[in-house]
Amino acid sequence: MKKCLTFLILLLLAPGYGFAQRNRVTGKVTGADNQGLPAVNVLVSGTSLGTATDAQGNYAIDAPADASLVFSYISYVTQTVAINNRSVVD
Repeated sequence: MKKCLTFLILLLLAPGYGFAQRNRVTGKVTGADNQGLPAVNVLVSGTSLGTATDAQGNYAIDAPADASLVFSYISYVTQTVAINNRSVVD
């Protein structure tokens, strides 16, 4: 019984291990004039995790270190940028 309980506890904690691999990525999205762009969509590629930039173009998102971020904005070309273990992606 004790082994079964231990296994059950480990099984319940296993999904949390995947979340531990995420890191906080921040940055600023700017236009050609170097001004921040508000309301740019920032998504972690292949997931439903996302956010939008604030009024100054700043964002923060938790993402795996080896993931890519997809930036999309009306009338701009969508760009995908690899995080490559960075904590700041401008």
